[in-house]
Formats: sequence, structure tokens, C-alpha cells
Amino acid sequence: MNRKATTGILIAAGVVGIATAALIWAWMRKQSEQSEMNKQEVVVAAVAIKPYTPITENMITVKRMDKDFLADRAATRKQDVVGKVTVDAYKESDQIRLTSLTTKDRAPGLAYVIPEGKRALTIRVDDVKGVGYSVHPGDRADILATYRDPVSGQQMTQIILQRLEVLAIDEAKMDTAKGDKGATKCVTFAVTPEEAAKLTVTDMEGALRMVLRSAADKSLVDQPAIKLRDLVKPTVVPEARPEDLLQPPTGPVVIGEKEPRKIRMIRGSEPAKELTVPE
Repeated sequence: MNRKATTGILIAAGVVGIATAALIWAWMRKQSEQSEMNKQEVVVAAVAIKPYTPITENMITVKRMDKDFLADRAATRKQDVVGKVTVDAYKESDQIRLTSLTTKDRAPGLAYVIPEGKRALTIRVDDVKGVGYSVHPGDRADILATYRDPVSGQQMTQIILQRLEVLAIDEAKMDTAKGDKGATKCVTFAVTPEEAAKLTVTDMEGALRMVLRSAADKSLVDQPAIKLRDLVKPTVVPEARPEDLLQPPTGPVVIGEKEPRKIRMIRGSEPAKELTVPE
């Protein structure tokens, strides 16, 4: 075989190889595009979730999965899951199913929505304590206590608890629609055991007020107890001038009182009596 024929064969083989590579790349790209088109975003558990747990955003994440492997009624948006309560347990990476979610007001009971490590404690309220019937489940509130100091006997007011979560209002309502009236009879808070003791002893011995917080306010304040005398301005007494102290007193000066004259009267065996003699 001459040199020209060999060169032609090599060129033809190269062209065929390039064409084959191009076809393979195009096929793989088409398959990748078809595979991507067949995928769907789905909400999965980022951590293990226990039954009857309110779902927060840090408990879930979004992954793209093949549509053929999606669970029945799998959640595809975080907003459809956050704030709901799980009915079933989930392991990490499990798909969250809408059919296994419920709302706080439909959960089997209040015990299933209490945060771990906390307790539910209820206090009675009225239109004043309840901030004008504007307290709803999910709100955060501070607690003001007015009591009498056992040492000084003075009445004082102090913030004793801050950012307490409202679990329910009135007859165990754990969810209320916007525009509905808030708490009218009682409010149930999520509290630690220490907070429960503080709230109970103050409710028994003093007067409580709730202070509703903004949903975005996460600050904590260090406010000392306020006494009434802290709010009343003291009366200013003018200082005595030196020249006033040197002035002699006006009017008669009483040096001392004159001792009245008395006589002693003795009658038989009776004790002696003293009688004052009029001037």
C-alpha cells in the first residue's frame, strides 16, 4: 500500500472517530436533558423528626429527584411544610408527605406540640392582662409582675420573664385565623420548670400583666424593679441661709416651765396624797 493510500485511510478514520464522538456527546447531552426534565424538587427531612413535632425550616431541605421515585403526595415546597405538625416519624432524607402533616389545632393534644424540655402552663387573663384580646398562639410575650417587697414593704413592678411562647389560648385553641379575637379567658405558655415556678409564685402573690412583643423582636432587656418613689420627683427644700441662723428668735422665749406648788395631805392610815395649789 502506497503512502497516499495510508494517509487517506488515517484521515477517514479520524473523521469517523470525530463524528462518532460528536454523536455520542449529543446522545449523552440529550439523555441528561431528558433526565433533568424528569426530575422534580421535593422536600426531605434534613434531620430525624419525631411524630407530632412542629416542623421548622432547619428540619427540612429541598432535593431534586427523579419523578419516578417520588412518594405519593410528596411535598414540593417548604412553605407547605413549615409550621405543620408531623403525624409520622421521619428519618433523615425521607420525603415529607402532605398526607402525614396536620396543623397545631388538629393535633391529638397539646402535649404533642410542647417544645422538648419545656412544660405547658396556663394563667387566667382578662381584657387588660390579655392585651386587649390580641394574644394568639405562636405569639411571644413578656410577663410583668407587681408585688410588695417583703423587706421594704414597698410596691414594685418588674419584668420577670421574657419572650415566652404562647402555645394555646382559652379552651386549648392552638391555631387561630387572622382577624379572630385573641385570648379572652386564659393563655397557655411553653415554659421551663424554673420559669413555671416563677410564674406560679408571682401569680399567687402578685398581679401579672402580659406585654405582647413584635414577631421580629428577639431582644432581651435587663430592667431592674421599678418603685413608685422612683417615678415621683422629690420636693426641693430650700437650704437655710447663714444670716437666718444668726437672727434672734422673735416672740417670748420660754426657758422652762414653772413647777406648780403642791401640798401633801395625810389622813389616818391612808397613803399620803399630793394636791396642787392653784395660783
